[in-house]
Amino acid sequence: MEECSGSACDTGRLSASLGYFTLRTSSETELNMENAEPKIAPLAGANMPADRGLSGLGLLMQVSGSVFLAYGAFMVMLPMLSGPGAGDGRMKMLMVALLCVVRSSFHRAAGTALLYGNPKGPLHPVKVYIGVALAQTAALFFLLGDIMPTKMGLYLVAVLAAWPVTLAIVLSQPRFRELGDSLERAEDMGFESAAVMMTIFGILGAMTSGLVLITIYQAPFFRMSDVPSFLWMGVIGMLFFRSILHMRAGLQGCQGVRAERASESASRYFNFGIMSAIIASAVLMLQMIMQVGTLHFAIFATVGVLGYLLLTWPLLLRNFFTDRNFSMLLEDQEVTRRAPDTGLTALGWILLGLGTMGLAANLGTVFLLDVPYQGMDILMLSSLTDPGAHSAWWSVGLAGLQTAAGYELVRMSPRHKLITTIYGGVSIIVTLYLWWPLLKQISEPRFDGPMGSLQVYGMLLISLAVAVSSIFLVNRNTAPDAKARITEE
Repeated sequence: MEECSGSACDTGRLSASLGYFTLRTSSETELNMENAEPKIAPLAGANMPADRGLSGLGLLMQVSGSVFLAYGAFMVMLPMLSGPGAGDGRMKMLMVALLCVVRSSFHRAAGTALLYGNPKGPLHPVKVYIGVALAQTAALFFLLGDIMPTKMGLYLVAVLAAWPVTLAIVLSQPRFRELGDSLERAEDMGFESAAVMMTIFGILGAMTSGLVLITIYQAPFFRMSDVPSFLWMGVIGMLFFRSILHMRAGLQGCQGVRAERASESASRYFNFGIMSAIIASAVLMLQMIMQVGTLHFAIFATVGVLGYLLLTWPLLLRNFFTDRNFSMLLEDQEVTRRAPDTGLTALGWILLGLGTMGLAANLGTVFLLDVPYQGMDILMLSSLTDPGAHSAWWSVGLAGLQTAAGYELVRMSPRHKLITTIYGGVSIIVTLYLWWPLLKQISEPRFDGPMGSLQVYGMLLISLAVAVSSIFLVNRNTAPDAKARITEE
């Protein structure tokens, strides 16, 4: 063999050394990787989704913040619509409305951050909202102190502070504190949480619009030959059909991991929802112009607020589904399994919000307003017939049970199904019991004929809808959609 010499030999030795160094480095790296301790992602619980159920909270805060924002904006416009009046009172009303608008804006922004992220972390805007909400509550108490009794002011503070205080307590728990700057998405991309909310809102919308449709048809002023009556019937019928699509999309989304079918049903709803909102707003404006006979600012203000409310939820859902589907397309992935909570954490946030606010309102009624009945509670309309018919503690207990069910669902404890089922059953029984004195007199003339009677029936059914929906959602079939099969060749 010929020995190497010169630069060729040096080049060979260098190549061999580099190869040996690369091989050794690669072997050491593999050995270190085998001996290295794997990173463990902290789990919130066996039944908790990867996003800790925060996608449902984000959607809820978005829609509720948008509704409160519309109401606050209308309050801002009221001083301009009410005509001349006392300057000091008008300015104070304007300041109250502006404070409500600011709080609602942060409310909606916090929900958006939970869904789509924030550079400072998904929970940072929520903490900012909590601070703003508590500051707004204190500002309203001092601002209205000279025109409102102290006890009534404290009652207002209790109701306004209930939700931000609840958020501060729940989000201070370890499973939320350990979240970093980014929030993982749920195993099903949050589709089933959205479906749970769509089911509840769809049922409420279908019952409301259906009862309004019946009310208009049975009202003495309705005539099919009358163009305004026919237009109103058509608009309410369209909104009823929209609610049916809404409920159907929610029920399909609650059935499992078939994300494509759930997205298609949701898209049918929000596309029709946007179109129906525009048509309803146009018809409302036409009717008001025909009735008033002129173009007044109040017409545009009223139509604008109602149109915004009708558009809010379809637009929020469209943005949510578009973002999730586009993310899956970019990452070339698909939903292959259900989230462990099957969307029930979204139901938990709804019950928790309603329960804590109802608890604050009813306890405030007992201890601050010195009222022996539930004057502020929709479930206690029976007090119209007999103010001392029932104790306010019925509603306090019911709101407390609703709060407990919501909390168990948010944390997905092992007893969440049992507690929620108990809440639903007790709520149905207690609600019917509280309403019974009023229902016995439903046909009396004091309810203004069929229109008043149907309104009372509608309020009763709406108050029962959340309880019935809760029982159905926690006890629905959550078995996997796909099953393994063995085929013989």
